[in-house]
Amino acid sequence: MAFVVTTQIMFSQNVGPNNPCAYREEISVMIRTADSLSGFVRYMRETLTRDQWTAFITDIQGNAGMAAFSNCGSYSEQFSQTCKNLGKTLDMQYYSLIISIDPGRTMTGKDLANKVTEAFNCYLSDTISSNSSEVNAASGFPGGPDLAEGGPCESAARTCFGEAKRNYHSAVRQCATLGIGASGLLSPWLGAGAGLICLIQAGNDEWNDVQTCIANYNECIGR
Repeated sequence: MAFVVTTQIMFSQNVGPNNPCAYREEISVMIRTADSLSGFVRYMRETLTRDQWTAFITDIQGNAGMAAFSNCGSYSEQFSQTCKNLGKTLDMQYYSLIISIDPGRTMTGKDLANKVTEAFNCYLSDTISSNSSEVNAASGFPGGPDLAEGGPCESAARTCFGEAKRNYHSAVRQCATLGIGASGLLSPWLGAGAGLICLIQAGNDEWNDVQTCIANYNECIGR
């Protein structure tokens, strides 16, 4: 089974540092790549043995950094490189967001982090992102019904999946802003080291949340 992702880099013409909602396109392409990374973390989890995955995620949570991929056996190099490639793409997309927000690179790190947070918050507050069909597909609900239909169990599942996805996107925002130091953006950040590890942990947390949603739905319908 091959894992294929597509990525996009965007430089906005909507420069306007006083309008946090002017950066929706930049945030959108970042979110799509972050979702690809989350999907790949899920793929890793499904591919590795239980012991391999447990050792990997334990090392990730224990600040072992990229050395955690040594737990992946014959997949170590492949999985490490794919995560790095997705992280590097996110780095480029993040840099284009930074340039759009602060083209003259004159903001302090604190001000820049605040502007990035405001831009993400504007994007994440959009109710369109809670569309049930998007939530259903993005959450990878296996063999389930069309959650756009149904009764209270389906409604609760939509809410649960939507919250899991929004929590993940909020974690992406937090991972990104952690890379802004006193003098501006640390680069590379999301493409290697602590920034990428933060995103991998966030992807694992999302999958745990999704599993809880699935278990709750099955219990609700008496499966």
